[in-house]
Amino acid sequence: MKKVLIVALAMLVAFGSCKKTPTPTPIPTPTTISADRLGFNPIAEINDTIEIFANVVCSSTIGSVKLCYKLAGSADSTMLDMTNGTYTFFDRTYNYQTTLVAPSGPTIINFYVIATATDGTTANSASDVIVISAPFKVVINEISGVSKYIELYNPADYAMDLTDCVLIKNDESPSIWTAPDGLTIQAKGYVLLYSSKSTVIPEGYDETLIFQGGISPKKSLKIELLQDAPALSADVFTRGPEPWDTSISEVEKAFARTPDGGDWKLAEETPGTANPATGDDIPQN
Repeated sequence: MKKVLIVALAMLVAFGSCKKTPTPTPIPTPTTISADRLGFNPIAEINDTIEIFANVVCSSTIGSVKLCYKLAGSADSTMLDMTNGTYTFFDRTYNYQTTLVAPSGPTIINFYVIATATDGTTANSASDVIVISAPFKVVINEISGVSKYIELYNPADYAMDLTDCVLIKNDESPSIWTAPDGLTIQAKGYVLLYSSKSTVIPEGYDETLIFQGGISPKKSLKIELLQDAPALSADVFTRGPEPWDTSISEVEKAFARTPDGGDWKLAEETPGTANPATGDDIPQN
């Protein structure tokens, strides 16, 4: 009987020593998510629709992707949801996209993308900027052969930068005037340029607003405003031969857009101020 009891105890000890150790619960791998590749038009004009794309990579499941943007000088940011899909921009493929409308004036948009996984892990893309430019609308508004000045006018609701703009006379080189760096023309505003041959230049007038030569050819005249010369023609005034074969300096009235920015007419001089609502027709061959 003792023998049987000893054998039973031995078997019990052996059975206990063979019991398996429980397998430990695996430690979950942290979710990784990134949104580092962006596609967008870095330069747009006011009121344009701007498309912004992002390439988001996640080791688990993506919960949301949002665009966060802010206008320069603003304290408030705006969030937009980005839509999942397959999008191609400049021959590159992205998996998230959204659109926004550029504001109604020149500015800079600062933005970045926020990607969030379903477990709450987030990642921000690097920040970037979109420059919102404005269509150049400055026109030659008035030309006087008597007082010898050229008036520029900005019909837009925003200021325009005239830096590097030039005036060309009769397609000749060099230009008669180049705008100095930083010269702006305010919304609905004027810049008055006097000829170096004018006898009515106000005392102490800014020399950067004086152009070279006169504007009194006998039969014809062409004045052209170039933006970022010699690339773009912004506006042109052309006066052909007149029936009375007179010099422009002998025409008592100015050539003026009436009203400001309108059709060319003959009207009383209004240097640096609003032109009349209408004027006399310009006789031309």
